[in-house]
Amino acid sequence: AWGPEYLNDLFIAEFGSSFGEPNGRDVVRVELDAAGLAVTGQTDFLAGSNPLDVTFDSVGNLFLADFSGEIFKVEKVA
Repeated sequence: AWGPEYLNDLFIAEFGSSFGEPNGRDVVRVELDAAGLAVTGQTDFLAGSNPLDVTFDSVGNLFLADFSGEIFKVEKVA
């Protein structure tokens, strides 16, 4: 669903902290090599949420569970 440029990538929910200087609170995309063994890059994929977890369904849709109690379906913008 996301295309070949996202093949072998990991998406990590960084819950972070709301106390003091905010940190984390992003979904990070970790790009892996073709074998899926070495990290080739890391970028902030989604900010402005308080993510608990991310998952994909069987057809490749990405879902984000947020601390607010909501579940968001994240779609790629063409």
